[in-house]
Amino acid sequence: MRSIIVSLALLLVVVGGAPAQAAVDVGLISQIAGEVTYQPAGGVATRAANFIKVRDGDRFSAAPGASVRVIYFGTGRQESWAGPATFMVGLRESVASSARPTVSQLPTAASQKLSLTPELIQVAKSGRTGSVVVRSPSPKAVDGQAHALREVRATYAAMQPAFAPDDITPEMYLATVLHEHKLIEEMQKLLVLMQKKQPHSAEVKALSAWLGAARN
Repeated sequence: MRSIIVSLALLLVVVGGAPAQAAVDVGLISQIAGEVTYQPAGGVATRAANFIKVRDGDRFSAAPGASVRVIYFGTGRQESWAGPATFMVGLRESVASSARPTVSQLPTAASQKLSLTPELIQVAKSGRTGSVVVRSPSPKAVDGQAHALREVRATYAAMQPAFAPDDITPEMYLATVLHEHKLIEEMQKLLVLMQKKQPHSAEVKALSAWLGAARN
């Protein structure tokens, strides 16, 4: 009996001391206007920013006249919230007590690629030009790349009419794919459009400086 009790006690210690499952990124903030605050689960509230990842339990509050948009990676669900609104991010959709978002749908292929946007922006801000070195692919890789890019460009073209003229979310989607394929010259051409749409965006400026250094 004593050995059973000891074994149970050790089991409780092991289970109790096991680390909690790491939180998973479920979505992205792709557009903010006005005063929006962001409080990660268990964290302190701060001013929200564009192109940050969000997790289950994160909370947002949009002041009157402000707006914020959440894109869920796994489903392509896109929620546009207009203030005043307070909501909590869930695994597949957000929860609010009174306000309701305008919901639309993105292709899941696009929402999943958009999950790479924060990393691309971080690379640009760090100035790591070595990450944009162009390599010579094999003929088979070229064929596969051409097919994949045709689908991506078709998705990009389909996305554009659904977004405001000054919204760079479709371009960010395309930029992540171009970066994956090391198509730097095309990224630079895409950046010209992004600069016209959002000339004062910190993210666009970072990409511009980074790609300019890669070209020189």
